[in-house]
Amino acid sequence: MSGQSGLIILALCAALLLALALILWLIRYRQQRIVDNPDLLFRELCSAHGVTWRQRQLLKKLVRLQGLKDPCLLWLDVELWDLEKIKSRSLSSPRQQKRISALKHTLFTYPN
Repeated sequence: MSGQSGLIILALCAALLLALALILWLIRYRQQRIVDNPDLLFRELCSAHGVTWRQRQLLKKLVRLQGLKDPCLLWLDVELWDLEKIKSRSLSSPRQQKRISALKHTLFTYPN
């Protein structure tokens, strides 16, 4: 009986170690997926800065028109907001330009 209970204990320990290894792998996988996901970071930046859905669509349009692979670059380079460099009829209306300027001001101006 003691040999059989020893095997049971050994099997339980092996199962516990396997479960622990699986949990650790899942945690690392999830963290890496979050770090390597520019779209997820973009959404988090939008949320952190209080960007509305409409403003988010405008940001995505800026990203698309400039051919950026990483949408987060809009938060790092104010030059990407230069409307003179973005030759697009879809952004030429005064209304669109006003929205872009207001959003640029919101994202790149420190609160007093």
